[in-house]
Amino acid sequence: MATLLFILSDRLSLLATKGEITARYYNPGDVFDEVHLLTTNNDLVDPTRIAIASGRARLHVHRLWMGDDRLQMALSPLLVGLWARRAVDLARRIGVDVVRTGDRVTGYLGARISEEIGVPHVMSLHSDREDHLRRLAHGPRRWLTQWERRYARYAMPRADVVIVVYESLRECATHYGARRIEVIYNTICPTTEAFKDNYGLSSPPRVVSVGRQIRGKEPGSLIRAFEQLDARLVLIGHGEGHEDLRRLVQRLGLQDKVEFVGAMANERLCAELIDYDIFAVHNAYPGIPKTVMEALWLGLPVVINRDQVRPVPELSGPWLERVEDTPEGYYEALRRLLDGRRERMELGRRGRAYAEKTFAPRSAEEGQANVYRELLASTSMEANVD
Repeated sequence: MATLLFILSDRLSLLATKGEITARYYNPGDVFDEVHLLTTNNDLVDPTRIAIASGRARLHVHRLWMGDDRLQMALSPLLVGLWARRAVDLARRIGVDVVRTGDRVTGYLGARISEEIGVPHVMSLHSDREDHLRRLAHGPRRWLTQWERRYARYAMPRADVVIVVYESLRECATHYGARRIEVIYNTICPTTEAFKDNYGLSSPPRVVSVGRQIRGKEPGSLIRAFEQLDARLVLIGHGEGHEDLRRLVQRLGLQDKVEFVGAMANERLCAELIDYDIFAVHNAYPGIPKTVMEALWLGLPVVINRDQVRPVPELSGPWLERVEDTPEGYYEALRRLLDGRRERMELGRRGRAYAEKTFAPRSAEEGQANVYRELLASTSMEANVD
């Protein structure tokens, strides 16, 4: 029986509420019989709400921190030794075979478990934190950036495998000393088999935008483009910028054109996306958003801004439409696609072909599963030799 300990900083109840739970996300390929999730926050979720993410494995949820989450990050340098002892004790008690973490304090905890118990450690990078850390370096919380880098410098060279979820993260992993790097994209739409094959327009035409409504992802220019477009925009997502966006829609008098959907389960989202005509989004962060990957995979024509922090290989080809982050930029691209069925169809099919080649759900899930199987087999061989 194989057991995985997955250490994470996410608030699981929030992910469940927002619908951001993907089938077998914590147990790709159903490699493990038991999955233990250990959080570094005070959130405790009913495992049945997220059971789909563990596939066929039995799921257990634990937490390291029960205090005020507003102090959690500030106190982590003082508490990390205590957390490490607790995490190691838990790993021993449950008989863990592999530990999986992110790249910050969770990575440090995973490295400690790996060192003390002798089990493989798999880290994953989901974002390039260096730009964020540089911005914080001159503020009152700059001492936290030093600790975050310390965690990464300690953990990454010790990890058996560092998984990066898009190509441009390879540089970051190399910078922190990763010995083995695997580019394995996030698993998307694992239960959805249909894709878009009808590029006729809805009546009225419907454009969808999916993403967290936070600074750097706010779709203000996209919304303003609809002052001139005879179409509807559906915004799926939430975040601290949500109310500002609602006020913008009201100020522009676009209530009849713009609809807000706060949350939607991922399985339902992937099933319904193909009913929209175009996918459009704004993203100023490095890397390709998971929602864009889903849209490309499902065959939607995709429109996105071109002002990312640095070049992103996955966003730099003819499989999507790049525009300036201005109302005029979005308007021109959307108008052209809405007016041209052939243009919509060709762009959607190019996106689908690129996704099939680059991050098809089965290959992404199998890539992670193969990493786990290899490490488990290696550990078993070493045990037999001993």
